[in-house]
Amino acid sequence: MSPSSLRQKFRVAYGKSLGHYQRECRMQCAQQALLQGMSIQQVAHRVGYAHACNFATAYRRHFGLSPQEARARFHETG
Repeated sequence: MSPSSLRQKFRVAYGKSLGHYQRECRMQCAQQALLQGMSIQQVAHRVGYAHACNFATAYRRHFGLSPQEARARFHETG
């Protein structure tokens, strides 16, 4: 199967692009790692970001709050 065919079939089957699905998976993994107490730098590297600032920007876009804010909210409720 060609890459373009795979992308098209994936979008039809799941309603989202492969790239969007990958970002969702990375952010879910990042959220779990943050809530387990890993540093933001460690989480960034774990999910494939070379720089923590780029990770923090992506995290904020995805969840609507920064990794620091997410961790603080978890510790307030947990």
